[in-house]
Amino acid sequence: MATEQASRARSGTGRQAKVISLAADEHKKHNTVVMTNGISHRPWARFLMVTASTIVVLGIVAGVVAAVILISDDTDDPNSIPVALTTFIEEAKAGNIASAEVDGQEIEFRLIDDPQTFRTKMEKGDTVRQILQDAGIEPEDFPPTKLK
Repeated sequence: MATEQASRARSGTGRQAKVISLAADEHKKHNTVVMTNGISHRPWARFLMVTASTIVVLGIVAGVVAAVILISDDTDDPNSIPVALTTFIEEAKAGNIASAEVDGQEIEFRLIDDPQTFRTKMEKGDTVRQILQDAGIEPEDFPPTKLK
């Protein structure tokens, strides 16, 4: 036994055990838990850390999703070619438009004998009927137009 105490005194393990034991008693008074490495944590601290981390991750994910939605323009057909509004008017005057679809300010149209889709934008408040009438096209000569 004397050898064991001498060994503990040299290695310092007896002293460390006493310090940890005192620290554990102190933490019990404050309703905390002592980890084996001597760091104390309140019982609810882990819950708060996990909750805060989850909120941060969800915020980042929501921000990325919002950015993707704002950046992407779902109304545009990725295969359609953007053209000026005057191109639409000129093709309508020439009677070359096979069909047109209007979605808000967007006009998507196809030419006769051309599988390609073209798109253009009207100014806010304009209508296809108004644009074509202002260009001098008679209503009976309007291309077939659908509203989306």
